[in-house]
Amino acid sequence: MTGGLIPQGADAVIKMEYTTEVEETVACYASLSAGAGIRFRGDSLKCGDVALHAGEIVRPSTVGVLVSLKHAYVYVYRKPVVAIISTGDELMEFHDAPAPGKAMSSNLHALAAQVLTAGGRPLCMGIVGDSLEDQKAVLTDALRTADVIITSGGTSRGKYDLTHKTFSSLGMETRFSNIFMKPGKPTIFGTIGKTLVFGLPGNPVAALLSFDQFVRPALLKMTGHRNPVDVFCDRFTQRPENDFFARLDAFNRKLGGNQKHVRPPQVPLESLPPIKPEEPEETEADGHGMNCLPRKTAASQ
Repeated sequence: MTGGLIPQGADAVIKMEYTTEVEETVACYASLSAGAGIRFRGDSLKCGDVALHAGEIVRPSTVGVLVSLKHAYVYVYRKPVVAIISTGDELMEFHDAPAPGKAMSSNLHALAAQVLTAGGRPLCMGIVGDSLEDQKAVLTDALRTADVIITSGGTSRGKYDLTHKTFSSLGMETRFSNIFMKPGKPTIFGTIGKTLVFGLPGNPVAALLSFDQFVRPALLKMTGHRNPVDVFCDRFTQRPENDFFARLDAFNRKLGGNQKHVRPPQVPLESLPPIKPEEPEETEADGHGMNCLPRKTAASQ
């Protein structure tokens, strides 16, 4: 039978379709050479071959290989815990009764779904109002358990946009903010201790696109992907035309976006010196990618 071990002394296997069984004998109607129909030991993997490289995703086929090699346990990256917070007095949950002046907090759940697709573990912290003390309390709670914190809303310069102040009150080192990107200009990234903190815009489209631009590559990096930026670029260049967000992405090449644009790695995850908010010099140029650099730093296009 297919998959069975070859009996000692046999050197070929003939298909049943080319045989006829007559009483206790079998007549064969095809000529065979030695080794026909046999998969030899070591055909798939030879001694010394690498079965699984660091950074590869453990897929169902990978599990099959590991079981065949009698490896029940392998080291994997822990999924980062990602705390998600929506800010704004005007927000309401879907189970709340409709009320004048209230809007549904869709970002909380949409971002949680994006975190799952990026390999993280979402921790929804709920809605917090436009109060510096309330926001600080929720963020302090998130810092105890989360590897990454995402907030949505409150990143602009309005009277009730308090995210900047809240982050500063917790000692965040801002790496970048107010980027040349639309939608998603008021995006913030920084670190509080070892925790990555992303302040995304409250606009749902801007929040989701900013997640794909900045948060997803960071999560891929944290979960061991060898080329997180490549994975990220493939996600955008392969968007189908009927994808709602494809038409909002200025860099979607399939739909006529910037054909020469190369997305630079935006989030400095290596051991880089922090860039203080007052140090970056914002410039806008006709380039194929842009990063915010400190003063007196040479850059080439």
